[in-house]
Amino acid sequence: DLAMTQQVVADAESVLSAVSSDCQTKSADFQQSQAGRTAELQALAEAKRIIGENTGNAADRAYGMIQTDAISRAPSKIVQALKQVGAANKDVAMTQLALRVEAAMQMGTTSADVFAKVRGMIQEMIDKLISQAAEEADHKAWCDKEMADSQAKIEDHQATLDKLQSRTDKAQAAIAQLTESVAAAQ
Repeated sequence: DLAMTQQVVADAESVLSAVSSDCQTKSADFQQSQAGRTAELQALAEAKRIIGENTGNAADRAYGMIQTDAISRAPSKIVQALKQVGAANKDVAMTQLALRVEAAMQMGTTSADVFAKVRGMIQEMIDKLISQAAEEADHKAWCDKEMADSQAKIEDHQATLDKLQSRTDKAQAAIAQLTESVAAAQ
């Protein structure tokens, strides 16, 4: 029983070690992606602010020909701002967003709401980042649960091992006492 329990404990410790290293890696990745995601969300908020400033919240207003022409020149400033934010954060996704915004601006300048596609793309990016954060949080919760379960199993096996070790010690003491009794009787 003792040997079998020791083997179970050794197996449980190796599983705990593997799960622990995996969870620590995932935790570090989670922290890093959270930091990156926070920076991306800040950059997107900044881009939305710049768009709002340059358009004067154009979606809520009706414009004449002269005003529409002034707004149509604003996209280059917005694209430049997005590119700068992407370059500053060394973020490929932000740079790609800037390119997509630029392409949308070139294709959609004749529509009534020039910035609808831009707002849509930014909102899609924000939604994507939020869903990724939720997935990673779920995985982290699973890792934490598995670590707790593994730790509980190890503690249970350790208690069994301690109990069997005390039984072994008690039996060895009885053997030693009986050996002395036999020697004295002989």
